Amino acid sequence: MTERQIETAKKLMEEYELSAESPENTLLYLGLGYGLSEDTIRSYLGRKEDSLLEKHLCMLCRILSMDVPDGDTDYDKNVTGQMMPDPVDRLDAIMREHYKASDSKERSYEQVIEFILNDSGLSAAQIEQLRLAAQAGVPEDEVMKMAKGKKEPMEIKRCVEFFRMLNLKEKRKIRFK
Repeated sequence: MTERQIETAKKLMEEYELSAESPENTLLYLGLGYGLSEDTIRSYLGRKEDSLLEKHLCMLCRILSMDVPDGDTDYDKNVTGQMMPDPVDRLDAIMREHYKASDSKERSYEQVIEFILNDSGLSAAQIEQLRLAAQAGVPEDEVMKMAKGKKEPMEIKRCVEFFRMLNLKEKRKIRFK
């Protein structure tokens, strides 16, 4: 641990009156180990629930950049409307809900598909790189520009890698705020 992390740990231990044997210390040190910010660690250590599992679930959601459940959502309840007692089931339901929402944001890339089907001048390597660009989530208009411009496969690959790099950097900024 860095000196800054040690100072943060001491500060938060005092703030939340955690003893050395406190189970919340594990969550504190895990959060620091994952590189979470002090405010993010506070968000789960300061939760009103007494349950360590609830705090841990909140920490996992923060690490995975997912919405933190407030205990009143549909995916926190089973088919009878009762809260799910099993934390594994709750985490599974939260992840299913999160990725279901992400899937709905995917684009159809209809124009790109139509262009590829109607244009016989594209090589198999170009088509494969355009497919990878769509899979990476490059906006449809950008994929169309690459397709219409007859970019070489390596050019398309570099554009996709650059796009992924920018998205990863943006996700990291959001995660650790």
